[in-house]
Amino acid sequence: MKLCIKANMTLDKNQQAIEELRTKAIELGFELIDADSEEKPDFYIALGGDGSILRAIHSAKFKDIPFASINTGSLGYLTTAHITKLNDVLVALKNEDYIIDSRTTLAGAVKKAMDSEPQKEFMALNDFVIMRTDSGRTNGFELFVNNVRITEFLCDGMIFATPTGSTAYSLSAGGPIVLPGAAAIIVNVICPHTLTSRPLVLPDTDNIELRVSKANAASTFSHDGVVTSYIEAGDTIRITKSTQQIKLVKLSDYDPFVTLSKKLGWNGCLAQCSFSQSNN
Repeated sequence: MKLCIKANMTLDKNQQAIEELRTKAIELGFELIDADSEEKPDFYIALGGDGSILRAIHSAKFKDIPFASINTGSLGYLTTAHITKLNDVLVALKNEDYIIDSRTTLAGAVKKAMDSEPQKEFMALNDFVIMRTDSGRTNGFELFVNNVRITEFLCDGMIFATPTGSTAYSLSAGGPIVLPGAAAIIVNVICPHTLTSRPLVLPDTDNIELRVSKANAASTFSHDGVVTSYIEAGDTIRITKSTQQIKLVKLSDYDPFVTLSKKLGWNGCLAQCSFSQSNN
């Protein structure tokens, strides 16, 4: 079985983790191949936090290969396990005792007002974000779904998230938690200039278009935290469900609700409470 390691080699903690990973992988009979090799691995092993995993996915030559990930960072919401369970992950891969969690991605492209052709299409596992660059200056965005104008927002920006990305920036901006298996696209407004705006959850079969109707300042268009272009008045962003799915390796005892509780502190009350107990 062939493994390809993807990691930020400049971090000291990753250097130590890589050495540990190499040693244990070889002991278990895995073959390690170089990230620049044209040879196709059976699994990618990503080291780091969620940002490192996203970078590993976007830089991988073969995006149909499952990604197992070891958390050497802090939150590690997307990771398979913490570095302390490295051996458990490798043994699970060797014994084929794991779950492949296929995650939906989005495809997005910008069409500049002065160009006849759209820019390069990008893929996002978490989200596409349109954000103003000038502090204190809101912009106007018209939202179209399946060629029907829905509304216009005066705001700082917009987030278009997958269920995977619902627990990332969208959650911080007041968006809903959507479990990975849901067929949905989350549309969230960043700091809208209104009291009535709420996040919108659409079927992932919808075609979304966002037109920049008013630009007091330039905005950036980014995918999974990477800025790809600047957008101005008259530009259009088109977002749809991508045909690409990303396969994340989870251990056989994976439970999304346990992950929500342990890593995001999601709970039904502020303290550990039991409704079976008396109020006294």
